[in-house]
Amino acid sequence: MTTGPRQPPSPEREAIRIANSFESYDRNGRRWETAGDDESPFGQARVCRVWPARVLHVVGASEMAEQLRSLYGNDEITGWTLQPMAQTRTLLHTRQQKILDAADGSGRGYTPLVRHGFVYVEEVQACPDAALRGVRNVGPNTLPIIRHVLPYTGPVVDDGPEPPPGPGRLHSPDREAQLEAFSPVTRARYRRLIDGLAASSIPVSALSRIAESLNDESVPPADPLVELLLET
Repeated sequence: MTTGPRQPPSPEREAIRIANSFESYDRNGRRWETAGDDESPFGQARVCRVWPARVLHVVGASEMAEQLRSLYGNDEITGWTLQPMAQTRTLLHTRQQKILDAADGSGRGYTPLVRHGFVYVEEVQACPDAALRGVRNVGPNTLPIIRHVLPYTGPVVDDGPEPPPGPGRLHSPDREAQLEAFSPVTRARYRRLIDGLAASSIPVSALSRIAESLNDESVPPADPLVELLLET
């Protein structure tokens, strides 16, 4: 049996995967995820979480980065949103000399940022300190050098909002409307199943067929003993 060439992950799939990964594993804000791979036509992007909020910060100038910013920024991934960042785009290399001067001529500060995928000044300024400490070779002595030239301009997060039910997934008004197709009786009988369907990526057309099938099931006759207990 032969298979075709591997299809690189789409921005939508990567957005969901990354959101779900931060759901379980990031507990200090230092972890980074990479979206896309070397073969992706969308390029690659780096993503961190603005801990403890359900907010993600995207770094990079690729199509993948722009798509992720759009998905998170437009609340298309349930339960997650995008870290605010200035609309201007100032290339990071325009601040290279200032960072070098702050580092007494060494490459500390500038080189780790570039190697990590930072392209714009605004990306660094919107990146929390905890996430910058997760960048390789950015330690307690390097972070002050970076912040001396590029101070943090993002919002201060004291606490995170309550997590939503279920994992991150694409927000779809059509999907939410289709879930309403399940009758109240069906929802009561198959609550866990329907909750699982709501959190899945199953096509809307398949949801429709499942709803029709379950709604058509006959309700079993009431147990006389149960009816007697309810009446007493």
